Amino acid sequence: MPIKETIDDTFLKNSIAAYDAVAKSLLSRKIFLTQILKRCVKEFADCTIDDIMEKYIENKVEVGTVPIAPDKTNAVKKINVEFVEPIFDDI
Repeated sequence: MPIKETIDDTFLKNSIAAYDAVAKSLLSRKIFLTQILKRCVKEFADCTIDDIMEKYIENKVEVGTVPIAPDKTNAVKKINVEFVEPIFDDI
C-alpha cells in the first residue's frame, strides 16, 4: 500500500532542505567555522582566530561534495591508467 504524503509532509521536507542548505552555507564560511572550532573543540582553544583560519581550514571549504558514509570520506579516487612502455632512444 503506497504512502501518500500530506501537504504538511511536503512542506516540512522542503523546509528541512532549505534549513540544511542555509546551515551548510554558514558552516562553509571560514569566519563561522573558526568561531565554532575555537569555542567547541578543545584542541583549538589556545589558537588564535587568525591561526585557525590560515593554518587549519583549507581555502576551499567543500560542502555537499565529500561523502560521509563509512569508508567513503577522504577516499582516493581511482582512475584508469593504461600501462605505457617507456621508449629508450639509442644515443
